[in-house]
Amino acid sequence: MILNDYLKTLDPNQIVAIGAKYGEGFLYIEKAGNTDAISKRFKDCLRNMQSGVSYKAALLTSLFINAPELTGNLDVDYPVMVKRCDLIRNTSYSLEWQREYCENFVPVLEREVLEDYDRSIDGAIVVLIEGIENGSYWLHDEYLEVYPV
Repeated sequence: MILNDYLKTLDPNQIVAIGAKYGEGFLYIEKAGNTDAISKRFKDCLRNMQSGVSYKAALLTSLFINAPELTGNLDVDYPVMVKRCDLIRNTSYSLEWQREYCENFVPVLEREVLEDYDRSIDGAIVVLIEGIENGSYWLHDEYLEVYPV
């Protein structure tokens, strides 16, 4: 069942904690009926990822153009070059999966619900959906500090 259909089965005032399967934390912990806010949180993730792609593409270019000066001493130069190669490889990998995420972004309300359960500590319903987005919140009170009602 997709998230939009699932949310319609709940009381609109029911608190839901929505998180992505391959992410950490929850991106949204608030009323199930506020689908505009749910969509906005995930679109914010997309915008952040898009700006990260632009930044990493520029960083990768600069890593190739602005190579460090070498001393001619292998004991000094080798660790510098290994570190630079690691940075290039890691940045390239990160850039690749971020681009893929942006190109294949599926709106949150159209994603499959993978799992749901009642959370005893605050009565929220936890909803896990397909995705990689990371949230910063675990509890409703934490969420309200940033996004007051």
